[in-house]
Amino acid sequence: IAKNENQIIFIEVKYRKNFDDFEGIVNEKKINRIYKTIDKFFAEYPELSTLKYAVDVIFIDKNYNITHLENI
Repeated sequence: IAKNENQIIFIEVKYRKNFDDFEGIVNEKKINRIYKTIDKFFAEYPELSTLKYAVDVIFIDKNYNITHLENI
């Protein structure tokens, strides 16, 4: 979880030897789980619930190539 002045960014990091299919790795079920976690986070920290938020995914492969998907 990262925060700047007016936004919280929830970041899911995935490592694989190869990334042939990004969408297959972060599918609808995983996205739903991320949003449930976000709900729990804001329930625990209600003072932050007025901030905007985003969900990013970072993929890292065995050669340390990084692909960053913002605002999924």
